[in-house]
Amino acid sequence: AIPRRAAIVMPRCSGIVKHLHFGLGDTVKRGDVLLELESIDLQARQIELITAVNHLNALAKQKTALKMASAEQIRFTLRNSQIDYLQSVANLRQREIVSQQIERLVKAKVNTELEKMRDSLLRADLSLSLAKTTLERTQALVQEQISASQDLIQQQAIYNQANNDMETIKHKFAVLGIEAQVCDKIIKDQNQTPISLLLGLELDSGWQQFSVLVEEASQLIQAKSAHRESIAKVKASKQHLSNLGLTTELIESILPDSIATFEEVTDTQLLEENLALLAEPSQLIEIEATYRNAISTVDEMKHKLIILGMTASQLDKVIDSNQMIWNFQVVAPMSGQITQQQAMLGSTVEKKDPLYSIVNIDSVWIEGEANQNALANIQIKNLVRARVESYPNQTFVSRIGQISPMMDISQRVAHFRVEVDNPNHQLKPGMFASLAIVTGQVDTVLTLPLAAVLQDGLYQFVLVEENKTVTVAESHYARHEIEIGRKDDQYVEIKSGLSLGDMVVVQGNYQMMKALNQSASVTDPHAGHSH
Repeated sequence: AIPRRAAIVMPRCSGIVKHLHFGLGDTVKRGDVLLELESIDLQARQIELITAVNHLNALAKQKTALKMASAEQIRFTLRNSQIDYLQSVANLRQREIVSQQIERLVKAKVNTELEKMRDSLLRADLSLSLAKTTLERTQALVQEQISASQDLIQQQAIYNQANNDMETIKHKFAVLGIEAQVCDKIIKDQNQTPISLLLGLELDSGWQQFSVLVEEASQLIQAKSAHRESIAKVKASKQHLSNLGLTTELIESILPDSIATFEEVTDTQLLEENLALLAEPSQLIEIEATYRNAISTVDEMKHKLIILGMTASQLDKVIDSNQMIWNFQVVAPMSGQITQQQAMLGSTVEKKDPLYSIVNIDSVWIEGEANQNALANIQIKNLVRARVESYPNQTFVSRIGQISPMMDISQRVAHFRVEVDNPNHQLKPGMFASLAIVTGQVDTVLTLPLAAVLQDGLYQFVLVEENKTVTVAESHYARHEIEIGRKDDQYVEIKSGLSLGDMVVVQGNYQMMKALNQSASVTDPHAGHSH
């Protein structure tokens, strides 16, 4: 038998034989249940598997619930972040409006105060001019002794007071950054041009240096500061949304009635992209790690049970039903016939105890020997014809599959092996067979069946029919010596002594040879032979 077609069946776990389904001599197919064992070890491992699977299922539910809660927390955070952004935008707009209103008020009051200052400047200039004229006239009258010196002293005091008033007003303008030349320009203009144009306040930023003139200046500073703070908050909220994965286009399109809810995004995707948004992400990380460890534990237990001989379908049944399989089935690893049986009902068997021997002889090896002088003509794939005595009229044909690299020293032969198909199981292990190896082939040679050639000492000859024109009863046979060449198990090459078309006796030739030795002809050449 071929080693790969023979198997020794052994259990993978210890137990007690509870059922025998096949016995010695039975033919089995691969996967047939040969016997059933009750194994305490297998039962214990199944209980461990069921416990581990139940723990895994509980973890799966816990993990799913935690993932759902965590995903909702992330959605809540994302929605609140959008609301915060909208609130920051609204605050910015409100503060911008307030700032603009205060700014307009300050501008108006600044302009009013500047107009008052111009009026004061013009009045002071008028008073100074009048006081100067009066003083000059009084000086002239005093020189002409028309007026008393006391009048001059009085007018000089009035002039000095008017001059001081003018200097005071110009000092106020100077404090605001308005030079004396500009004051002269204002006096010369005599209220013809708005003060804002005379001071160059047509630009928005020009009036700010005069905001100190009004009490609302501090309010304006506070409003401007609040406005800048709102701008910073909007930028921060926008950047936060961008960090959360929202595109600029989506952020710009956010409205109070169009806040993204992220309901269409799966929990898994939300957790993968926004795990940092969770208040305590470690809980999810820990349960995920615990769940993976539980999966590894279940897989390890399943692998151990498979090593003990349980199939994947049996494991699925145990897991689905949450109940263990009491008896362990020992199945046939291959198809064939049981040639040995050691298993007995009720016996206790241990791991690797042989229970059955199974042999499959759908194909068999035939081992042959070749002398060393014939090895040169023998090669792998040479055609081989095998015959056994049990079936003398049948030839089993195959090819050489292996030639031993070593010589048998004791017999000076090399062993070779032929694998022969044996679908009907005619060939049995231990049979003897004769082998013929086809080492070459010639297309056009004269051949005869081996049975037609007779041996007489050193000579080979055949019996040839002569007088072909006469009746069978009158036929005569003559001995023709021949020279033979190559041969196989069926035919032999005829080098000389015969011609194509000669009729040669194939069966009964030994009896006919004896008759030829006694007489010159045979009256009934077909009795006991054919050609």
